[in-house]
Amino acid sequence: MTRQLGNADLLLRRELPLIGLDYQPDLPALREVAVPWRLATGRESVGKPYYRPAHMLAERLGVPCEEFPGGHTVYIEQPDKFSEALERILEGFPR
Repeated sequence: MTRQLGNADLLLRRELPLIGLDYQPDLPALREVAVPWRLATGRESVGKPYYRPAHMLAERLGVPCEEFPGGHTVYIEQPDKFSEALERILEGFPR
């Protein structure tokens, strides 16, 4: 946490302005995507700033929002559980 807080100035002054906090996804374009896709969140991410928008966007677009075990970095912290969940999700896609 100390390291992350030490990076806060860099994040707030240099990186976040590049992202554009007023970004609005192109919902009509996303609805027209021809390949199957999903949004996803981690179960431990409930209450984090990125959790609710993913679920709301999925609902608006009519696509599932899958849940992975763990949080935002489960692929690093629990790679076996992440890969099992990813495999299950991908198996649900049409062939």
